[in-house]
Amino acid sequence: MQGADDNAADQSPLPHFILDTQGTPHKQALAIWHEQVGLLGQTRLKNPERFHARVEYYQLGALVLGTAKTQAQSFDRSRYQIGRDGVSHYVLQFYVDGGCRPRFGAQTASSASGDFMTFDCAQPQMTETPDYASIHLFVPRPLLAPLLSAPDEQNMRIFSGGGALVGMFRDHLMALWRRAPLLTVREGEALAKPTLELAATVINGSVREDAASGVQLALFDMICRHVIDHALNPELTPESIAAHFAISPRKLSYLFENAGGIASYIGEQRMHRARMALADSAQRHKSISDIAEAHGFVHPQSFTRAFQRLHGLTPREFRALARDQRSWDPQLITRQMWWKWMTGIPS
Repeated sequence: MQGADDNAADQSPLPHFILDTQGTPHKQALAIWHEQVGLLGQTRLKNPERFHARVEYYQLGALVLGTAKTQAQSFDRSRYQIGRDGVSHYVLQFYVDGGCRPRFGAQTASSASGDFMTFDCAQPQMTETPDYASIHLFVPRPLLAPLLSAPDEQNMRIFSGGGALVGMFRDHLMALWRRAPLLTVREGEALAKPTLELAATVINGSVREDAASGVQLALFDMICRHVIDHALNPELTPESIAAHFAISPRKLSYLFENAGGIASYIGEQRMHRARMALADSAQRHKSISDIAEAHGFVHPQSFTRAFQRLHGLTPREFRALARDQRSWDPQLITRQMWWKWMTGIPS
């Protein structure tokens, strides 16, 4: 019985939290915000009369992935506050809009939109922000510190958003955020470790052996997005993908080994587009052969066999189901591919 309960918990959605002051009476909204932020320090709003905030979080194992959008403010975290609450997390933050200016310490520059900043909650902080939107990751110190070359030198550090590793990490967090509503608790826990490894690689400025799989995960995700965006380009091939990402064909093959191979992934993405075309009422005038050819399948018979192998239905049967408005999950293939690859990464 216990095993069944544990399995059900593993398959449940990620824990999720939203705080949105929209529609909340002004004074109550201010009180809620000060109460929430006051758990970590003191905040002073620049224009409290127009205050609005929205924060949203998903829990991935021991990590918390969140977004925030709010007005200009300053934030102070003192040694007294640190001693009182004992919180020693790292906060890894990208500014989608706005930025942050440290108000003391060695760091005098300000971050800008697209930049990455690290905060160490075990150290004092004094910052100032304009109106901003961010995506951030809360990380327990014992999980990240062992992966860092200088774990005590990461408070209010700014990393240029133009760096290749920084861009890779930003894309990874954004991809996690987009997929978070679809992930289960088990999947979230599996994603935590490679996410930490990629974060450590960005902060350290180089890939350590104990963080390599996180970088591979981010590269895999970037390639998947590239394939999805260019699936209908007839010139999209394993060779062109390897050249685009400046990696060897052998490296590309290794990355997609647990996902059935890169050629298979390209074919499945084209099949996914073809499936959506078959379900599109605006394309009912097109023959199945025309749809197959438009999605890179020269021979209709080959398309039919591949479609049936992947979906368990012939294109004609699927089109009939779509016409009857029966449900079909458009995210299923991408999600299955993601999880199939993830479960093949050595721990």
